Amino acid sequence: MSEHCLRFPKKERICSDKAISQLFGSDCSRSVVNYPVRAVYRFLSETSSNTPVQVLISVPKRYLRHAVQRNAMKRKMREAYRLHKSLLKLDESTQRLHLALIWISDKTADYATVENKVCSLLQRISENHQESEAQQ
Repeated sequence: MSEHCLRFPKKERICSDKAISQLFGSDCSRSVVNYPVRAVYRFLSETSSNTPVQVLISVPKRYLRHAVQRNAMKRKMREAYRLHKSLLKLDESTQRLHLALIWISDKTADYATVENKVCSLLQRISENHQESEAQQ
């Protein structure tokens, strides 16, 4: 795998309030849970951006009260996504994906656990997408 594929630049992050509200407020959004990580995702047909996948990483203050713990969990989730984002198989010319990875536990975890959970979520999202395309 090339070094370019393993980057996680700013353009691959969801920063727009409009995109975030569409991701969480849309009827087209789906959710998958692999405790302690929850993924909310939405496939888009428009090709407004040049990146096939845009990601939001969130660790709510409700679950981890200390900023140090929240930042550590976000760092672990970002790294796991960065290394395994190739598991998402999309037709890059026509499909776009908005994805939110949300920590839903009140306990921190080691990197191996986070990596395992994020990988399995990415695989499930990819499988769900392939099944829905096969049905259409």
